[in-house]
Amino acid sequence: MKSVIIFIIFMVIVVFFTQGGSFRKNTQLPASQDTTLVVTISKAGNEPFTFLCFYDSSGFVYEISADSSIMNSLNKLQGRTVVVSGTIIPSPVRYKFQVHTYKSTPE
Repeated sequence: MKSVIIFIIFMVIVVFFTQGGSFRKNTQLPASQDTTLVVTISKAGNEPFTFLCFYDSSGFVYEISADSSIMNSLNKLQGRTVVVSGTIIPSPVRYKFQVHTYKSTPE
């Protein structure tokens, strides 16, 4: 009987840790629609796997993807507030935001 209780507790722990991350859903932004956001550009990850990103109000990370000229310009604007327009692309690892246009806000 004791081993059955331990087995049940073990299974509950396994289910909790394997399914816990999948319960977090991003409800802040609709996917696959053109969206305009005011964000602060930052960089995330560890070298050599860093990427430009921004965070929404719930702490969700959005990786920025764009053509090279926009990426170079946004890279120079790290830490600044920027208005970006683009499309949200859902991904299993993190959402991506395809930037079409951006505008730097005055400081």
